[in-house]
Amino acid sequence: KIEDRFGNVIYQNKLPVNPVDALDPKVCKNMMNMMRRVVDGGTASSVRKFYQYDAGGKTGTTNDFADAWFVGFTPQLVAGVWVGFDDHRIKFTGWYGQGGKAAAPIWGRLMGKVYADDKLGFRQKMFPNRDTNIKKISPEEADAQIEEDVDQPAATTIEEVVPLTPNDADKKPDSPKENPRQQSQASPQQQPILPTEKKYTFPALRPAK
Repeated sequence: KIEDRFGNVIYQNKLPVNPVDALDPKVCKNMMNMMRRVVDGGTASSVRKFYQYDAGGKTGTTNDFADAWFVGFTPQLVAGVWVGFDDHRIKFTGWYGQGGKAAAPIWGRLMGKVYADDKLGFRQKMFPNRDTNIKKISPEEADAQIEEDVDQPAATTIEEVVPLTPNDADKKPDSPKENPRQQSQASPQQQPILPTEKKYTFPALRPAK
């Protein structure tokens, strides 16, 4: 059933007379176990700082840290969290904008409050036929996992443009390697003389703890 914000029913689907499983139960169990490991030791380990019952899910991060996602599930609920902005001129500027850092903790806080409220009636805290080899990590282990999972920023390259002198303006590059921008089919007379470049690469710095 789909409702608008006023509670009006937009679409009401009818249940089939003979419902069937959408996926083979074995496939579902394997997928559930895979996504449980995302929460217990994977990119969504931050969930364990706020929610300690069975859960699984998948994190997501779009290019240039523009959007952070986490869609997760418990034995009774499914919820998704998106953190971002429609105008991509406004975005995260680094690793803290990943799905596991920006979105998953919000999901963990939400589920922690839902399952702590007895009035809501969500009491099933473990998946049926669960894989007992998957061990939940503690909030302390989640902190350690988050610290180790911090992606280091890429090395920064600064390009220094060296202006040409009047004498250099009459010179032609000795080989294509010295000025790769001029590797075109045009004749030498048509090729512009471009400044030479010097590149300096600095190693990435690890964020201070």
